[in-house]
Amino acid sequence: MDVMSRFIGAANKFNAKTIVRVTGDNPLTDPVVLNQMIDFYLSKKAEYTFTSGIPVGTRSEIIDVSALNRIYGQLSDTGYSEYMTLMLQRPDKLNIAEFYTNNPCIDRPELSLTVDTLEDINLIRQIYLTFDGVGVDLADIITWLDKNPDKKIIVNKDTTLLEKVNYSFVGD
Repeated sequence: MDVMSRFIGAANKFNAKTIVRVTGDNPLTDPVVLNQMIDFYLSKKAEYTFTSGIPVGTRSEIIDVSALNRIYGQLSDTGYSEYMTLMLQRPDKLNIAEFYTNNPCIDRPELSLTVDTLEDINLIRQIYLTFDGVGVDLADIITWLDKNPDKKIIVNKDTTLLEKVNYSFVGD
């Protein structure tokens, strides 16, 4: 699936200069962190900005469209562009800026709040039910998880997917 091509096509159709990427399997993306990231991205004049300190499933990315166009033609296999994050975290190809929240309440990279499995969707449903489905503060969710350790999902460190994905560039 050539996801990067679809991003480029949509950006070009709307004359977008920047893409803020929030994936569908991350329903708890934190809007406060996202706004801070946007300010950081602009101040750093980055081509790609990401954060890795907060839980998986709450993260987003900011991508410069011209940089995306530039590197797309350099990919060894565009069929793997579904894994754009792997392709974009290349400081030898892009001006990258990693954003840190400096908020110890939400700096919990070991937690997973993404939706990849039935267990994940059940946790997200329970979170929405617990917080009445309204805009939930990430710190409140993490506090709730800490009080309910049986609900926590810890990030799976399995790297077999990385071994199967070709995220190389021509000439690597």
